[in-house]
Amino acid sequence: MTKMRKYRFILLLLGMFFTLSLRAHIDSALGTVNVSGEWLYHFLSVDQPNFIIDSTDVDEPIGSRVANDQGWHSGYRVSCTYNFCDSLNSFTARWTHFPSLSEHNSHSGSLLMPIVTFPVDSGDGESGIATIRDTFNSAFVDLLFSREIVRHCSFGLSLLGGVQLGYLGFFQEITTPAGGAPSVHTIVTHSRLRGGGLEAGVSGFYNFWNCFSFISSFQSSWLYSEVAVNSEITYNYGELDVKTESDPYWRLIPTTELRLGLSYARPLNLARFFRGCGCVHFDIELGYELFIIQEGVERIFFIDDANPGGSYSQEMDLSLNGPYLHIGVSY
Repeated sequence: MTKMRKYRFILLLLGMFFTLSLRAHIDSALGTVNVSGEWLYHFLSVDQPNFIIDSTDVDEPIGSRVANDQGWHSGYRVSCTYNFCDSLNSFTARWTHFPSLSEHNSHSGSLLMPIVTFPVDSGDGESGIATIRDTFNSAFVDLLFSREIVRHCSFGLSLLGGVQLGYLGFFQEITTPAGGAPSVHTIVTHSRLRGGGLEAGVSGFYNFWNCFSFISSFQSSWLYSEVAVNSEITYNYGELDVKTESDPYWRLIPTTELRLGLSYARPLNLARFFRGCGCVHFDIELGYELFIIQEGVERIFFIDDANPGGSYSQEMDLSLNGPYLHIGVSY
């Protein structure tokens, strides 16, 4: 049902764009407007995915480090571009959202040693089941001006500049056996960043045959972001070992985006079918995208069994990469 709702939303969004393009009329002297929707299908990867060691020795960690699962997730992007009448400059506003990225895994063994834990209560390998669940929620807004610096009948190159606003939330829950079944340790982490900063990039196209073109773009931003993280560790679902929260602080978070695609665009003369409609340009693009948020995910890591407060903030990269489908109209 969840997938069906996503598909219905995408169809509704595209239908809205087509309806808008058919009803709106803008004098060519004022420039043109392009509205588009994109379906993103990306593979999620995050640093430090391991959560348990399946050991063969009761005292020493001799064995494999078990990682959380990885998978593909759907997101969407909505864009609106105004092309100025000189055909060299444009302004784009776009919103990218992945509503819920969730990965989970469980592993059973007779000598399990936790990787993320509270070391004061850590002991030898335990028998039981360890679980992990990571959930991410992200939303990014880009406001970009574009200036075409190279123009030719078959290719073009543009410089991009503007601002990016971003939000990334992270939730992690890890359970590990402790002191014999059914006792467990539960580690819960919440972190989030929100910020904004300058963004710059370059985009280009190469028209190689009729209405077909290769499309590429590269963008990078430094988000001046407020970061907050808290951690809670309990024993046997009740006894509290750790409950701590880092004061929010500000730091720079780099983001990078790279896109390569194949585009098909052609004009559609709708005046003979709809009164008041001129020539509408339709474009469809299929390609591959990479998006990286450097050190955008954070958790508190405890390290010293002789000092219960010994801890540090572990910062991790998040990357999303995969195909995208773009459909737009210009009028």
